Amino acid sequence: METLIVDAYNIINFWDKTSKLIDSDLDYARDILNHTLQNYASYKGIEILVIYDAYKTDSIKSKEEKYENIKIVYTKKGQTADSYIEELIFDMKNQENISVVSSDWALQQMVLSGGLLRIPASELIYDISRIEKQISNKYDSKKSNDNLVYANDAFKDKLKDLNK
Repeated sequence: METLIVDAYNIINFWDKTSKLIDSDLDYARDILNHTLQNYASYKGIEILVIYDAYKTDSIKSKEEKYENIKIVYTKKGQTADSYIEELIFDMKNQENISVVSSDWALQQMVLSGGLLRIPASELIYDISRIEKQISNKYDSKKSNDNLVYANDAFKDKLKDLNK
């Protein structure tokens, strides 16, 4: 199964949907990202590891949570998401279907040298937006077809079968 490792604050800081919340409601920005990545993982059929720095915490140990089909990691105090991801890269080196999402240049170079795939934050955000638009268009199309008046029920059923 494909695994995506995400440097969470890279996405939160870069993405319009969450960047405006950083100063006012960081927890909500995290919730938006986690929920979006959970939907993304379900749609793509992949596993996602979301890594957060131990930001504004005194936690000595790292903390892991399972959120639907994604795993969320909060690093221990003083450990950056980059250093945690570097450890993962070392452990997963040369495995297939592992990608790391980060805009950090040094981390991207380490990802490449470890034989893994790198994805810039902008590319992940673009892919998420593209998929959300596809789903929305599909839903809107189906919804508009349900509101049409048909000559008879048999025709309506055949049309629905064609749209499946």
